[in-house]
Amino acid sequence: MTAAPLEHARRNRLSRLKQYRDLVIEAGVTVDGIVFDSDPMSAAALGTAIAATKRPRHAGKVIGWKGRNGDYLDANHDRLVEIDDEIFNHTQRCRSIERYHKIEIEALETVEAIEAYDITTEWPYATP
Repeated sequence: MTAAPLEHARRNRLSRLKQYRDLVIEAGVTVDGIVFDSDPMSAAALGTAIAATKRPRHAGKVIGWKGRNGDYLDANHDRLVEIDDEIFNHTQRCRSIERYHKIEIEALETVEAIEAYDITTEWPYATP
């Protein structure tokens, strides 16, 4: 078999792996029974809130951080950092699992094996 079909299959599978990783990353994280969005835009907004609560005029303020289902968690700076840590850790776990799958896919030697490889295993939390 020529390398072209094999590499084409590998590129396609790796592309699907990235898409799946992004879905899992954005599936959210749960803190105190509330699911919080974990997509990049939500994570950036959380970072902005964390920075704001460090400013002297906002120090000690409690913010109602809204979860995906509309529930709020009253959070001070430290609690916002805990949510941010959960999102960061979730994202890093997803990237580690993606790396594992990438290594496995790159080791496969047939188009059939690449196309049959299950990219939906090992992911944290509820997956899409």
